[in-house]
Parts: sequence; C-alpha cells; structure tokens
Amino acid sequence: MLNRSALRFSRQALSPLLMTLLMTLCYLPTTASAVEKGLTPSHVYGLWTNINSATLTLAAQYNKGDSEWLNKVHNQQAAEFSDKTSDDVLQQVRAYQAKLNSLRAQRSHAAKSQAASKSNDKSTDQQAAVEITSSMVFLDTGELLDSLVGTILTELAADELISPYFKTQSFSGKTSSDVYGLVEMANRRLDQIVNKASL
Repeated sequence: MLNRSALRFSRQALSPLLMTLLMTLCYLPTTASAVEKGLTPSHVYGLWTNINSATLTLAAQYNKGDSEWLNKVHNQQAAEFSDKTSDDVLQQVRAYQAKLNSLRAQRSHAAKSQAASKSNDKSTDQQAAVEITSSMVFLDTGELLDSLVGTILTELAADELISPYFKTQSFSGKTSSDVYGLVEMANRRLDQIVNKASL
C-alpha cells in the first residue's frame, strides 16, 4: 500500500500480524548496532513527499474560500538542516501526528477523538534506551500516512482519489537532515490548517 522498500515489499501486502512483528523487532533494545531493516532516509523522504501532497489536499478542504491563505500554505518551502538524526526526524513525525489528532478532535468535538489522540501518542520513556533507525521512522510514517488519508476520506472528501498519496517515490542519497526538512515543512503547513480550523 505504501512506498516500497529496497526489498520491494509494500505495507498493503503485509498482514497486521507481520506489521506488528516488524514494529516490535525495530524497537527491541539491543546492545549491538541499531536494528535496521534495509530502509534508508531516501525511503522515508518518499513517504513524506506523499504526506506533504496529502497535507495540501487537507488544506484545500479547510480554506473556507480564502485563496490567499491556501497559496501561503502551498508556497511553504523546506528549510535546510544539518546533523539531524533519525531520532530528530521521529520527534517531528510524532509532532505531526499529535497535530492531526488535534485537528480531528476540533472537527468532531467528541471525547472519543480526544481519547484516540492520547492512545496514539508513543511513550518516549519506553524508547529511551533504543537507538532510532530509519526503519522505525519509515514504519511510524507509514501509519501516519494511513491516518492522514483516512481523515481526508472519512471526514472531508469521500470521493477523493487516494492513489497519488501511495505512489512509489524514488529518491537516492537523502540524509536524515533532508527528511527532517520535509517533515518540518509539513508541520508548518499543518500548523496553519489547525489554526484555520479553529477560526
């Protein structure tokens, strides 16, 4: 369903049990080198290219006829960063997920949404002893993309074509700093959407 890895697997083809196993294996503490599953920052970068595209679709649903605001969201550019790690990227991923949960709660005004927001927050204490890898970030990002597209379909635009958000993006040579810039831009865009939704 999501971007293929170097081993050409897709999340759509993975059973829930296998996905759970992969997540568990990635986050197991280890005294050796960090657990890695063949995924690189370039794979994560591809997913965040899709998430930024979906974020712009989300913005279009909230623009309330304000074309100037929508253009401002579209015109956001990725900033350049250096020396960022997978851990830094993961914190940005989690920040985006928290904002998306907040946006859902604003729209539904339901206690259930607020409870879901809390349940989706991952405990940093549980991962304090684990070195974060690109594979962990990829899996978290894949879940987030599913969540974002689900929000677009179920709450905003049921007839929206979703295939563009799951297309394979081919990049090479990307670093965690490159990914961080893309995720940080998505966060800035989502900040504007959350603020618009609250008006």
